[in-house]
Amino acid sequence: GLEKGLPPDDVPKHSHANAIGEGGLEKVQYNHETMQDKSTTCDDVILGVDVGTSGLKASLVCKYGKILDHITTGYQRHDGDYSDDEVHCEGKEENPSIWWDSFVKAVQTLNSRNNKKVKIAAVIVTGQMQNLILLDQNSKVLCPAILYSDSRATKEASSIEKKLGGLQSLRRRVGNWKGGFSILPKMLWVKKNWPNRWKRTRKILLGAHSYVTMRLTKARCSTCDPTTACTTGLQDATNPLHWHDLNDQVLEGVRQLLPPIYPADKSIGIVDSKFSRKFQIFPRDEETAVFVGSGDLGSVTIGAGSGIPGKYV
Repeated sequence: GLEKGLPPDDVPKHSHANAIGEGGLEKVQYNHETMQDKSTTCDDVILGVDVGTSGLKASLVCKYGKILDHITTGYQRHDGDYSDDEVHCEGKEENPSIWWDSFVKAVQTLNSRNNKKVKIAAVIVTGQMQNLILLDQNSKVLCPAILYSDSRATKEASSIEKKLGGLQSLRRRVGNWKGGFSILPKMLWVKKNWPNRWKRTRKILLGAHSYVTMRLTKARCSTCDPTTACTTGLQDATNPLHWHDLNDQVLEGVRQLLPPIYPADKSIGIVDSKFSRKFQIFPRDEETAVFVGSGDLGSVTIGAGSGIPGKYV
């Protein structure tokens, strides 16, 4: 269903997810006095995760807004996964497996401290945006993720700008074109410099949080939130839930490799039972909803209190 922009088949219908609203996150009015009165024992807890560039943060938050527990984990780098000659001089790369390993470590720690107190009703993950993550037909990583801060594709960006009518034309069509930092030039760079890996690519992800949620969900759901999509230079500025057809003019058929753009407040699926049954903080007889949240900067904006129209901080 996701390939057509429809809700995935494994979105929970009769589960813990309903405690946070039908198909989405409940709008809660936070009252600090109420939070202090509530017990820390709670069955409707949200696990919020931020997959950052240097580490991962995870919090258990009750429906009244009280943070029950929090952990920050640094990344354990994997030496030898990719040869040194593959890292370009302008490259900024990370092995996606370090994001997943840190997520598992965070859940293990939160579980050890809270397994008798809470039950997780939903998992929502934000993270670094505008990454290029190439996966094969089995959703296995083909190469290091090329990060948002990577500028190796400057020459490719210039050639794309010439091909598609110039810089201003591109900006009007995709809304957010950043030259060599954009995703399309990086894909073109990969095709030229890592041709074998490009030929084996069957799926592309665009954010660290999308990779973690893909591995977490039962159906291995691949999605992209609208905030992340608008940072990539791939999105149709006039139709923000779709990728622009100009991408296929540069790399034929590439849109078929891109994930569907899916609203951040709608569940993409459920936690894989093979994962959840390892931890007591996940309910045994209920399904736990998973959300690909807004990309990190969008989440920071909302968290700072400026997500309400007319309000700024």
